[in-house]
Amino acid sequence: MRGETSTTLTIDNGAPSVTGISAGPSPFYPRRDGYRDSVSIRGTVSEQTSSLRIRVFLGGEVLRRLWATPDSAGKFARSWDGRMARSGWRLPPGNYRYDFVATDMAGNRARTPGGRIQLLKGR
Repeated sequence: MRGETSTTLTIDNGAPSVTGISAGPSPFYPRRDGYRDSVSIRGTVSEQTSSLRIRVFLGGEVLRRLWATPDSAGKFARSWDGRMARSGWRLPPGNYRYDFVATDMAGNRARTPGGRIQLLKGR
């Protein structure tokens, strides 16, 4: 057999982006009394991801990592109750920040700044 063949390859080198970012309610009071017990962190991811993390931090230290799992590009939401992951302890009142680290199926990763969440002591 003789002949030629050709194919077109597309190389994905663009990282996913997160837009439409919001968190609420803020402030919230993680007391479990039915009033503003948790905050919902929301956004829209531009493409399918293999990993989408929401990092919550105070003073530069990451205190909580939340995993969001959108099946494809689109909207996602994840709740946070103001507690540490392993110990379950409530974090102290303060003005926390959050951001997103998204990794697409090709391994491209991007960090997107989020915003602020105010956690207050129970009412």
